[in-house]
Amino acid sequence: MRPLRYQVVCQRCGEPARLKVASRWTDGHTHELKTYALVCRACVNDALTDARKRREVCVTDHKDRKSTRLNSSHVSESRMP
Repeated sequence: MRPLRYQVVCQRCGEPARLKVASRWTDGHTHELKTYALVCRACVNDALTDARKRREVCVTDHKDRKSTRLNSSHVSESRMP
């Protein structure tokens, strides 16, 4: 692996980042690794607390998505003769 040409810094304090705070995330169809922060060791606990709060916002209701998808594809009958 080639070294980076730039230094990755902590998003909280500006020191060199050594850790990536991330979580697996899915909406039922797409699966990805959601990155919440790049941090140094001194800031990791605060970053984890913030990431847990932000992860809760990303949770979707799969039943609601499905019903919306079905309703939007429903073809209504025309009232024209």
